[in-house]
Amino acid sequence: MNLKTTYVMFGILGVGLIGVLGLLLTSTPDNPTEKALLPAFAAAKVEPKDIDTVEISTTLPDKGTTKLVFLRKDPTRWVMTEPQPTRVDSTLIDDVVRELLRARTEDTKDISTNLANHGLDKPTVTVTLKSGLDQQATVSLGHVSIGGANALVFVTSNDVPTRPRAVRRTSIDALFTRAEGKPEPDGLDAALFVRKAADFRALKLFDLQMPTGAEEATQVRLQSASGELLLTKADRIWSFEKPANLGEADADGGPPTVDNSITGVRPLLGQITSLSAKSVADFITEPKPLGDYGLEDGNPNLLKLSVTRKPIPLAGSEKELPAITETVKIGDSVDGKNDRFYAQVEGDSSVVQITGGPAILALRKVASAPNQLRDKVLAKLVPANVDAIQTITPAQTLEFFRRGTPPAWTLWDATSTADAITPAAVERILTELIEPRKISNFPATGQTDAALGLDKPVAELNVWVKALPAEEPKKDGEKPTKPTLPQPPTFRLLFGRVEGDFVYVRRILAGSTQPLDAIVPVSLLRTVSRPRVDYLDPKLNGFEITQVESLKISGKTVDNRIVGATISTENKEAKTPDQVTWKLDQVNAAKGRNADPAKVTNLILGLANLTPVKLVQDRPSADALSGYGLAKDAALLTVEVTLRGDASGKTRVYHFGQAAKDDPTNVYGQQQGRDLVFLVNQSLISQLTDPNLMDMTLFRVEKSKIKSFVLRGWADLVGSVQSREFERSGDSWTLKGDSGYAIDPKKIDSFLEDLSRPRAEAFLVYGSGAKPEHGLDVKTGALEIELRLDTPDPVILTLGKADTYQPQQGNGAPVAVYVGSSNKLPGDVFVILQDRFQSVRQKPKVFAKE
Repeated sequence: MNLKTTYVMFGILGVGLIGVLGLLLTSTPDNPTEKALLPAFAAAKVEPKDIDTVEISTTLPDKGTTKLVFLRKDPTRWVMTEPQPTRVDSTLIDDVVRELLRARTEDTKDISTNLANHGLDKPTVTVTLKSGLDQQATVSLGHVSIGGANALVFVTSNDVPTRPRAVRRTSIDALFTRAEGKPEPDGLDAALFVRKAADFRALKLFDLQMPTGAEEATQVRLQSASGELLLTKADRIWSFEKPANLGEADADGGPPTVDNSITGVRPLLGQITSLSAKSVADFITEPKPLGDYGLEDGNPNLLKLSVTRKPIPLAGSEKELPAITETVKIGDSVDGKNDRFYAQVEGDSSVVQITGGPAILALRKVASAPNQLRDKVLAKLVPANVDAIQTITPAQTLEFFRRGTPPAWTLWDATSTADAITPAAVERILTELIEPRKISNFPATGQTDAALGLDKPVAELNVWVKALPAEEPKKDGEKPTKPTLPQPPTFRLLFGRVEGDFVYVRRILAGSTQPLDAIVPVSLLRTVSRPRVDYLDPKLNGFEITQVESLKISGKTVDNRIVGATISTENKEAKTPDQVTWKLDQVNAAKGRNADPAKVTNLILGLANLTPVKLVQDRPSADALSGYGLAKDAALLTVEVTLRGDASGKTRVYHFGQAAKDDPTNVYGQQQGRDLVFLVNQSLISQLTDPNLMDMTLFRVEKSKIKSFVLRGWADLVGSVQSREFERSGDSWTLKGDSGYAIDPKKIDSFLEDLSRPRAEAFLVYGSGAKPEHGLDVKTGALEIELRLDTPDPVILTLGKADTYQPQQGNGAPVAVYVGSSNKLPGDVFVILQDRFQSVRQKPKVFAKE
């Protein structure tokens, strides 16, 4: 190798080493800190909440340099201090900080090492973020590339001041503004598009943000020429400071009103925080004298709004933040139309035209008429904690105690007698008391007790909450004793004058020196004034239907028809109603006969489950009982149920009287042993006074046990008695003898089905036998049906004269019947419906196949 070749090889090697070194110096390692727009802040893990100062300097050739300085006042609020103190959109400043801290540089071949190529030799925009006194970072912005949404902004930072880099414009978009409807900045210097001071202005007049503002707010003040409203919050409860003696304010408010009145503190804060300019063009930065806008003190239209809030500490911070008070003055209408008004934020010299005329009018109204903000809750009680209630009216004093395990309500009155009551009736008082917004309105100030009717209350309600001592255990058989009510009650309500659908009330709370006068629906007075009977348990002393041994009905109906029947069980060991046979013992020829099991069962069920339609009177006088038709030993109708076995009490006695005058479908009733008059439905009385409780079933046979049957009769049709005998042949039937026609077994099955349990419509004769006029002689036209079974004695049904019958119950037309008799009811004559027997009664050729 010669020397020349050696020089060439070393030259090639040198060039390669220089290239590698250059690549190493210009490449960017792929790590999060290195690619951060602000590497030092990224390495130190600076977060948006740590930044307390933002400075934005912009230089334009024809306007010079403008510097904007923003200082953080609290965790959620920024303020501009340069070029002049101005309220700003804190959310926008937060976005600027967050985007700069999170921005990442882009790898692109378009980056030159020459600062001038990217407008960074003399940058026209610089943004500085400061954290405390010892940390700051500065970003310089140069040109914006062409590329729309993919456009790049060329930047340097104080970490690498001589090295151009690029970030996507969209990653720091909060710094830029654009005219409405125009394209995004593209291919020009960044200074042309960076936000100016006016672009950072807060359009909203208050920094308070809803819904969190409702938690942060601690005081609201409205001042106008017509009055001052001052609300303060303590322990999450809003109260009136001015005007005095208005008590608590409604925190949440009620549903919208017809006149858009503000009905609560939360809606009030919502209206206040909604006050806003439409755009930055609505700000007058160099205003005329304030009097020109109605913002001077003494203007009768001036409304001054102040909100004090205690910011909520940031997550993870225990540092308590100082309270912040924001104040805004609202002056005259801009154009006299009350849709836009002049306003000024305290500490800001600018005047602003704001929208939201209805909100401002509503705020002025509430400043002069604060009653609409008052708490409409009448009673803040937890029903489960109430252990005593007392109602006092001119007619009665009732006391309710919730005692025992589990707790149950009992009623005591002047007689010191405990009564079982319906819990829902008592709880209805509490339910109505705690209804949301139970208070409808408040009386005008300055009214006397006499004007409100509270000098002589018409009723009083007292409630005790966890006020009674623990109940002492009772010995077996020991009667309960009435607890002593401690004074004063936890909650007291006096009822005064009734005015239409409303009544004036006065609420007095234990421990409070200021009573509250209010207007509530008169329905609450009616609930509190209900008579004792309305609280009593309407449940009667019932019984198990299988315990019934006899049922005695005596008296008369409202139309003076005498009623008398005793029904008793024949087989007393029966376990279920369908096994019981009931016998009649009543004052007529049906004595000793079976009662209709369905009717008796319905009677017993009706009495066992008797529930009054309504309770009428408790402890009635003798005169009152007489008016109800329930005078002692002279009730219209008495029913005595005798029980057997170990039933509690051997009898249940019910008295029934007159029909209610205002509702004839119900009658007055009373159960012996309870001084309680009630109403029951007439349907039960109709069953008890049914004139025919006898079992109308003539006999019962099983169709499968009928071996043969014989029909005799038709003498009136053919001149002599004819006979037809049918025998069972397997699953079919045959006709004995030569009848000359084929039979239809299906017709026979249907006929025998009707005969398995035939029922009479009524009895004409009991036991004394038939008369000629009944037409029961087969020689003169009667039809005899003889059913032959396994037993020696057949079952015979004879059908005689055709007739009509008018049922005693109902208003229907008369029905067609046959007069009949049966060997199973010797001497009885009855009527039975024609329909099922008419085909065999009218012709001898019975069951013929068609």
